[in-house]
Amino acid sequence: MPPDSGLLPVTILLAVCVGLLFFLLLAVFGINGRLGRVERLLAEKKESKPAPESISAVESAPGGPFEAFLEEDPSRRSLSKKEQSAAYRKWRQQNGMNWSNS
Repeated sequence: MPPDSGLLPVTILLAVCVGLLFFLLLAVFGINGRLGRVERLLAEKKESKPAPESISAVESAPGGPFEAFLEEDPSRRSLSKKEQSAAYRKWRQQNGMNWSNS
């Protein structure tokens, strides 16, 4: 048996391992690129999302129902917009101003 006869299987095994590592590296970069794309899309969607609880111009007009709601209890003006909207919806429900009460 020649001394270098065991070298061929080791060389083939090494080449296969290097090839597999190369394909694994390509897959990692591909996943990284897709993940970056998904993150950008989510960030764009979050930025362009409209405020779900905005008060219409008619309701906030001078003398409108929202103004009456705020004048009823002056401490409501110091609430955050989200808290004001939630309290306003509750106030409208109590006063029979929602469609569900018609």
